[in-house]
Amino acid sequence: GAFRIRKRPVEAQIDIGGIEAALDDGPHRPTALREKIIFTATQGGNTDIWLLDRSETPSFPSRLTSNPYYDGEAAWLKPNGTVVTYTSEDSTGQQDVWIRATEGMFGPQTTRVTQNGGTEPAWRNMLVSDSYSNPALIYKLTDNQGLSRLITADLDFNMASLPMFTLPIRFTNPPVSLPLHTGPVFLEAPIDNAYWFSDGSDNFLIYGGNDPTRLYEVSFFQEEYDFATNTSFGIRPGLVPSHPSISPDGQFVAFSSQDDIWLSPIGGVVAWRVTLGNTIDAYPDWATNNEIVFQRKNTSGAKWQLWAVQRPDDVP
Repeated sequence: GAFRIRKRPVEAQIDIGGIEAALDDGPHRPTALREKIIFTATQGGNTDIWLLDRSETPSFPSRLTSNPYYDGEAAWLKPNGTVVTYTSEDSTGQQDVWIRATEGMFGPQTTRVTQNGGTEPAWRNMLVSDSYSNPALIYKLTDNQGLSRLITADLDFNMASLPMFTLPIRFTNPPVSLPLHTGPVFLEAPIDNAYWFSDGSDNFLIYGGNDPTRLYEVSFFQEEYDFATNTSFGIRPGLVPSHPSISPDGQFVAFSSQDDIWLSPIGGVVAWRVTLGNTIDAYPDWATNNEIVFQRKNTSGAKWQLWAVQRPDDVP
């Protein structure tokens, strides 16, 4: 392909209020929405999710969970922003999908969505908050053979009532296993980090697969999961992309590859490297249409830090 001289990326480290020293691993797996960032971090051996509001000065993160076992893999409901979904482990070691309000007068509600296991949940993020009357999410379910599937969960409470949600959790549709890529031996590829975007009618769900490592796109109309199709996301081979994230306007996909953050139009074909240098960059997520938050470390042994990069203005 044609090469052209690009401007250097505009990057900045995100201040997390001086708590870095207390964290075993540094902040990672960010999910961002405008000025707010939720991240996973371990302190004293306990992994939880934390909330940072960059509009506050000084900004100091607050812990959102205090479960003595693992909590992580958080994802905002965008652009609504009043609830997150995340993975939480219980005393038996089973991991399930939970949801939690990030605000609310009476203390935030927290409740469990799955009973039989589930990880890496992602909301159906929308172009506008009222594209659908009810929220929906997908999560990864892995069987004891190590085979993963993507399962839908249409939650039976009204978007307009958030951050309050109706308990116990009920579903408006039975869960559906979405079609996955089948590899050369017809085994469904393992999956990582699905991201779901809807403009109110067309749905694009993108995830990383390992057979071979590339991105796959599941598309369907409204809630017609049974008619969903799965295609390989068309970017050049050799990029080994993972951890995709779709911009709030549905125009771009950010992903990590070769220790950098990359950007591609929603239709694929071309990809631009957004971060440069010798650092290890991963897990991009869009705070706005112009800002991507991601995790970075200088060497494989260092702690993660949170950074932001502006979408280059020479990307069409």
